[in-house]
Amino acid sequence: HLDYFQPSLNRFLIITGTHGTINCNLSNKKVQWVTTNGTPCEYEYKSFERNDRFKNILLAFMENKADYRLTNLDDAMQSLYIVEAAKQSKINGRFIPLDSLKN
Repeated sequence: HLDYFQPSLNRFLIITGTHGTINCNLSNKKVQWVTTNGTPCEYEYKSFERNDRFKNILLAFMENKADYRLTNLDDAMQSLYIVEAAKQSKINGRFIPLDSLKN
């Protein structure tokens, strides 16, 4: 749950599966896994700065590092063209080809 308009910071994710439940609280930097038999495991990430991961990914992207986890600038631009073409197609009620958006 990410709600940027609420007055107090509250960011969480709950995943329930066949082996238990994972509670991830991004506000207090804690992850708790409770197994189906009730055994809890808790991890804290107090030393992790929220933006560190984002900054590292952005830096690797801008430096064009060969990182298989990241897209390259050409692929990112292609994705933006696809989104924009879909948006314009919806607005205009007709198919907008990708090539018409590229300068």
